[in-house]
Amino acid sequence: MLLFRFIAGYAVEGLERCKGVCDWLERLGPEYHKYVSIFEEHLIDGFWLLNYVNEESLIKYKIENEHHRKGILSGIEELKKQCEAQRSAKKN
Repeated sequence: MLLFRFIAGYAVEGLERCKGVCDWLERLGPEYHKYVSIFEEHLIDGFWLLNYVNEESLIKYKIENEHHRKGILSGIEELKKQCEAQRSAKKN
């Protein structure tokens, strides 16, 4: 059974739980592996990722590398675009 969670208008398969978000984070590149424990510690699931993770929160989570913060934020924006495209396709 496929699980979908509606996140602020977004349906995100695979990001319902923190484990899915951590897997997504690792797919951004090997240099992001070191942040998995931070995301686990803060229980970042898809809802939190898409609605509350921003530059300020990444700094609060002690992700000090600006390039990595930008990579994570770019990845989040890409997820949002994919969700929008899926939502638009379902409307047609």
